[in-house]
Amino acid sequence: MGRVAAREAAFAVFAVSSAGARLLAQCEAADRDATAAAWRRRGLRIGAWYGGHEYVWVADELGCVVWSRAAVRLDLTRVHLRFAGDEVALRDVQTVVSFVADDWVRRGVLLERSGGEPVVALDEHDEVARLDPTYNYDDFLLSDAGWVSCFGRDLAAWLGVPHRDDAFGGAVTAIVRPEPRDDIDRLAHKLAELRALGSRWLPSPLGFETRPPLAPATVDAFAREYGVALPSDYVQFLVRIGDGGAGPISYPLHRLSLALREGRPARPFLPTGPAAHASADSSDIEWLLRQANVEASREVAHRIEADFPADWSERDGCVMLGTDGCGSDSLLVVAGERRGEVWLSCDFGVVRTCRSFVAWYEGWLDEQIVVLRNELASLGHLTTIARAGVQAGRFGEALAAAEELRRRQLMLDPDSDYYPSEMLLGMARAGSTATSTRWLSYRTGTWWTTAGPVRPSRRCTTCCRGGTNCSSGRWSAAGRGRGRTSRLRCRRSTASCWPTSGPPRLRRATRCWP
Repeated sequence: MGRVAAREAAFAVFAVSSAGARLLAQCEAADRDATAAAWRRRGLRIGAWYGGHEYVWVADELGCVVWSRAAVRLDLTRVHLRFAGDEVALRDVQTVVSFVADDWVRRGVLLERSGGEPVVALDEHDEVARLDPTYNYDDFLLSDAGWVSCFGRDLAAWLGVPHRDDAFGGAVTAIVRPEPRDDIDRLAHKLAELRALGSRWLPSPLGFETRPPLAPATVDAFAREYGVALPSDYVQFLVRIGDGGAGPISYPLHRLSLALREGRPARPFLPTGPAAHASADSSDIEWLLRQANVEASREVAHRIEADFPADWSERDGCVMLGTDGCGSDSLLVVAGERRGEVWLSCDFGVVRTCRSFVAWYEGWLDEQIVVLRNELASLGHLTTIARAGVQAGRFGEALAAAEELRRRQLMLDPDSDYYPSEMLLGMARAGSTATSTRWLSYRTGTWWTTAGPVRPSRRCTTCCRGGTNCSSGRWSAAGRGRGRTSRLRCRRSTASCWPTSGPPRLRRATRCWP
């Protein structure tokens, strides 16, 4: 069972589970931000509740969930947007709309999407509006339908799209998203999105950093020195985004100076299709052709030793963008019929992988954004958040993540007894119950307080590996042993004391000290 603090004009605390939301308490708070921060430290997720209505919701880093008094009504991650059987891709969501029917009976929130009909995210039917002849706009505005405006606004902010409030006047709250001016501007926007996703990665953020951009005059000077005309999209990348750094290969993209030195840009690039070395066997060629993009020929066009001069090199007419190691390099063709294309060179031969530098780089950005979104919405990442919170002493953050992890696991398998989530949930609860709570570190055998680890003068072998005394001072010397089989234990301990092996039974643990 989790806990959610709803915040608007006042605070309310709910206990939430698959059985719905149950109101525990309401209170006023002079400093809402300070109160919310304090409750987050205790493991509460901060959500919203339109006073008196049955829906309670939270939209944060861990997901978007809506509870009624009897059930979970909506459960979303930014990767999986499922609404009553319809699955919507985040990129297709255009606007979140709060709506109400003309007869005031049906009201709710829907998503307008590109290339499809609107999808209702959450709604309700209130027959009182039909049956009560005195029902009017004041009733509707003040008590019954205010939630559609509030939830629509929060859902739009969570998805990063505009909100249109058709229920109350049609006002639009826009999310400012400047349209890309050109291909390079589009790359910059996607790179910024990737960096924002990477900053949330644990245990350490992913930077996706590029080197500082070059001045146009510097690029021109390099081009004159090596006698080469660089493709315009590559030049714009260098002067507007960066001189190498994060990119589609295992190692950082080369700086322009190194890219030119590693290539042989003044000579022509001869291949017009996949080219293989004579030493490549059928399996090597099959691998090489699998690297080709969909527009490239799926057959070998050249045998390098037979078709090209003896002094020809794969780097002729190219600058070297970077390497994946083991002889596998990415090349940008700057001279010849294939100018502007990106090719892969390896021990087996060469093959085109993309029609342009922009398409090559953008394809990698799109792929990485999808991968990171999936990972950040996964159960594995929730486990990482909870574990990092416990290790850093941020028990409230750990508790919220562990409770959400356990809730999702139980939705997938109601009989789940997944050990890591049970352990993390127990450790987070133990650390966040009170400022004076002491708990046992199963790794070090020390007692913990909020100020840090404190080693007791006496220990019990039920709680600590190989100890000889008990923290209570009441122990017997009936024999030495370890864990639950030990006869040397605290006389106050019970079967619920911690086993030596660690916290698998943490949810049943009790303190055996006075």
